[in-house]
Amino acid sequence: MKLSSRLAQSIVDNTMKQIPYNVNIMDENGYIIASGDKNRTNTLHVGAVEAIKRRKTLPMTDEVGSYGQPGINMPLIFDGKVVGVIGITGKPQTVTPLASLLKMTAELLLEQAEQNKNEVKYENSLNSFLYQWSQVTDDINKNTGLLLEADNLKIDISKPRNVIAIQCPPEVIKQFRIDSADLSLPITANTVLIFTYLPSTIARCIELCKKKEFNIGIGDSTTSIGISVNQALRTLELSKIFINENYIYYKDIKFIDSILNSNIYSDKIISNFRQLEDSDTGKELIETIYQYIKNDGNVVKTSNVLHIHRNSLNHRLLRIHEIFNLDPRKTVDLFKLYLGYIYFTYYSYKS
Repeated sequence: MKLSSRLAQSIVDNTMKQIPYNVNIMDENGYIIASGDKNRTNTLHVGAVEAIKRRKTLPMTDEVGSYGQPGINMPLIFDGKVVGVIGITGKPQTVTPLASLLKMTAELLLEQAEQNKNEVKYENSLNSFLYQWSQVTDDINKNTGLLLEADNLKIDISKPRNVIAIQCPPEVIKQFRIDSADLSLPITANTVLIFTYLPSTIARCIELCKKKEFNIGIGDSTTSIGISVNQALRTLELSKIFINENYIYYKDIKFIDSILNSNIYSDKIISNFRQLEDSDTGKELIETIYQYIKNDGNVVKTSNVLHIHRNSLNHRLLRIHEIFNLDPRKTVDLFKLYLGYIYFTYYSYKS
């Protein structure tokens, strides 16, 4: 650990606000790197050189040269090595207690700086590993490099995990609390992935997102973590497109996703949906199709949701039949309308 001049000068400046003595901090070679007297920086401190050589505190009772004033010099020890010296000008018996306190403070700051450095290094290594791991969609045992990195980071990747994708404000991502057994990876300014095998974490995330109205998607539990990542992000995407708060797990949208991936849409049906979207009356018919499907073709429930009379709903169903040449009251025709609605909604969002 090398004592930086920036940290040293900060210690000097803050200390001299509290005491009426000049403070110097020297590096491991005895050169002054911080001082209350700026003219002394980058000059050799004779007393510090001797303190470093002997590895012990040395009082200076007499003046030595133009700058060698009485005072005390205490070596700074970090990890068993002398990394610098604290010097305070004044009568040794007066300034020694102050120097001892300052030495302890400086060494604690060095320990904290080293700890922060190690934490940043670990976090960077962890994020790099998680990013690479999140791309793996096959057997993790085929990737020797990732297995070794996981071992170094003490991560058991043999456990099946769910990936949770959450969209929320950036300041919330930074404050997001997870269990010590969980792992998190921010992938955009407002999206974070959480890797967990704990049901309690999943329950807590769902509860928080419902309360705060954050978007959430949860992939299946698997050791091929990239699959769960893709599922979680896909759930997040489709729940936004279809505006359904009940689409939380991938299993909730798997059927829709399979339909979209199968490309079995009808251009004519989608064209009809697009024409309806150009007018308020047409938008009412689109909403009618959606609610009629959502309510299992139940006329009473659909009428109640739409706040219209049953006769009005029947009139709308007749109009839908005329426009699409598909009868919503027939199962196969209704399914074709459902397929059209899915593709129309998806591509409208995308475009």
